[in-house]
Amino acid sequence: MTELIRLSDESGKILPYARQLLDALAFFPDDELSFKICRFAIEREYQEYLKRGPDVLKVSLATAVLINAAEKRAQQVHVAGLVALAIFGLKSLDRRPSQEAAVERVAKHNSMANKFPFERWDYKSGKHTKYDKAVQCDVASVRQIFTMYRSVAHICAARVSSTDYLQPLSLFEPSKQADESKLATVLAFQAFFQTNIVAAQNWNMRLIEFPASLQSNPVVLEPERALMEALLKEET
Repeated sequence: MTELIRLSDESGKILPYARQLLDALAFFPDDELSFKICRFAIEREYQEYLKRGPDVLKVSLATAVLINAAEKRAQQVHVAGLVALAIFGLKSLDRRPSQEAAVERVAKHNSMANKFPFERWDYKSGKHTKYDKAVQCDVASVRQIFTMYRSVAHICAARVSSTDYLQPLSLFEPSKQADESKLATVLAFQAFFQTNIVAAQNWNMRLIEFPASLQSNPVVLEPERALMEALLKEET
């Protein structure tokens, strides 16, 4: 897939629901119809949000079902993001950034971490709630997951990187800084993988168009140092 995905309007301004569209891309990497359905729902719900105002947080039941179904893939998206970050880290340290080396590191990291924190969108309250859950930690499963999500590796990496920076927002709570930082981080990883990782040429990456309104020096959310150290730690 080589067509650029546009997350801005005709004037180049970032769409107010760009974060949600990035999530939809991450959750449905190779299912174009599912992404289009998600995009339609997101756009319609945003229009309803503007009519109702910020005090009414609920969405339609159909959209709630769609969100909950997508969020069941959150653990897989997280694992794919960890592998992408491991590849990024290995290359940054001038080590061989092979997918297999990254997969093995993530599998070991996941087995030692036991559980990871996640957020779930609650339909009744209209807010995010936190929960802990274990993720896949055997090499075969981690390899399979990354293969499934590698077309959106840059988005998955950005999701993991932004965890310690961006607090969960209500579904359409406006935040220009959050929108710009999240998108800038996705674009930074996108450029890195395209430029530095030869294997990424075979990932069929879902490429995001750079919006004209994005600041010349937007804040890129770097992954947590402790996480990168854990992923890149050498055996002694």
